[in-house]
Amino acid sequence: MLGSVGKNLCTERVTVGITYCIFLDLQLGLKKFVSDETTRAFDQLAEEDIKSFKDGTLNVDDVVKFWDTAFRSEHVEYAEQAGQSDEELFSVVYHKLVHSPALETILQAEQVFAETARTAAKRRTGKIATLSERYATYILHYYFLCYAVVCVLLLSEFC
Repeated sequence: MLGSVGKNLCTERVTVGITYCIFLDLQLGLKKFVSDETTRAFDQLAEEDIKSFKDGTLNVDDVVKFWDTAFRSEHVEYAEQAGQSDEELFSVVYHKLVHSPALETILQAEQVFAETARTAAKRRTGKIATLSERYATYILHYYFLCYAVVCVLLLSEFC
């Protein structure tokens, strides 16, 4: 019935030491078992919920809140955004700003701020240059003194 190829498959061993045919039967059996037990568990949960609803012990408000939250989160995740995008919002605000009577005041304040920042940057650059020059001078003096001391020590040792 299986033919020569099927017989070879059924006699070859799978990594756990069973034949391929037994492996297939085991796999099919496990799939059926998992499916049947999952269905049975869901049926049992559904029967318990129906029974608690009939008894009046099921809190309908909690169920409604749960499904409302689940629906909203899924809807927000997959629905298109109804609001404006960042680009659209920027263009609207920019348009309002350009045509606003306060534009001149805002531009003057921005210019004053830019000038203040530019002045502070120039001062900082000048201080950095001054400190760098002083540091370089101190380093040169230090090395010159060290060199002089080494020369004096060497001369005193050899003379």
